[in-house]
Amino acid sequence: MATVRKAETKDINQLTELMYEYIVDFYQRPEPPVEKVHQLFYTLINQKEGAQFVVEEDEELVGFSITVVNSKVFLTKILYYLLKRIKEFLS
Repeated sequence: MATVRKAETKDINQLTELMYEYIVDFYQRPEPPVEKVHQLFYTLINQKEGAQFVVEEDEELVGFSITVVNSKVFLTKILYYLLKRIKEFLS
């Protein structure tokens, strides 16, 4: 059975693999530098600008979610902010 939980530092390698699948396979974009991907995850895991959740099944990560919460930004702008931050981290 799959469970959802907050990401932890121990998840970084599996999260990186999932992120590359998401970026390269789904969006057909070049693979970003691993350092940028790890920086994004550490920022989210430490809840500096949002939160990172993972879906785990049989001790393997099978999915993830990035959540950004900012009370100063309208809901319609949250997606824009998130995409902008991801682009900054990955470029």
